[in-house]
Amino acid sequence: MHSAGGMYASANDMALWLMLQLVDEGKLAQAAAAARARVATLDASFGPFRRTGYYGLDWYAGPYEDQTLYHAFGSFIGARAHVSVLPAAGLGVAVATNDEGAGFRIVDLAALYAYDWYLHGAEHADAKAAEQMDAFAGRWAKQVEKVTAQRAERAARVSQLRLSPAAYAGRCCDADFGTIGVTPQGARLELAMGLLHASSERGTVPDTVRAELVPGQGEEYRFVIENGAAVGVEAFDRRFMRCGDGAEQPMTPPATP
Repeated sequence: MHSAGGMYASANDMALWLMLQLVDEGKLAQAAAAARARVATLDASFGPFRRTGYYGLDWYAGPYEDQTLYHAFGSFIGARAHVSVLPAAGLGVAVATNDEGAGFRIVDLAALYAYDWYLHGAEHADAKAAEQMDAFAGRWAKQVEKVTAQRAERAARVSQLRLSPAAYAGRCCDADFGTIGVTPQGARLELAMGLLHASSERGTVPDTVRAELVPGQGEEYRFVIENGAAVGVEAFDRRFMRCGDGAEQPMTPPATP
């Protein structure tokens, strides 16, 4: 389990789970989706899937062509999953990826392809999938262009560090968030929290750097300067101060597995 409430499962585990959901024409999924008394009207979409009617025990319900599709999706840093069942057709699909970039949407397109293939045949599924992938490729190209421009803008910034890189080195602690380790790497700083580590980019205001300890989620780190020395760093709406355990020496980033 992790903080988002997910779990580990193999492809075989998910196949067995889908088979269970499809017993008696999907009565289990139908009952789960309608298990709670309705307190609000649901009318939304997630990608190409409609969500209408009700939601219960993690199953959304919505129309798929002229049938009802029950589905539950999930994502975490670096992962995305799709699980759905179409009881009237006796079909269920589970798709998972270890990528939350392009893979975030591709799992849904893969599920659509599976349903189209079984319901309408390979020719129809291939043609529809080609259209969907072409449209997705266009949107993704724009996203790549946007990210590339953002990286170029950050690379052109002037360093905001007013002290030498060595002056920022050490470990800063917070009782709830743990430890941020800072190690000089040439003119840049290497930041680490547990198994996460990243090389810093230039910040936007004095004594700041930017780093992506979580890929794609940049955070600005502002060093606390007192009497010409770095005594802490502010990040995640917290102030991490120099650790009081004699661990002020530079922290070596963990080796990449």
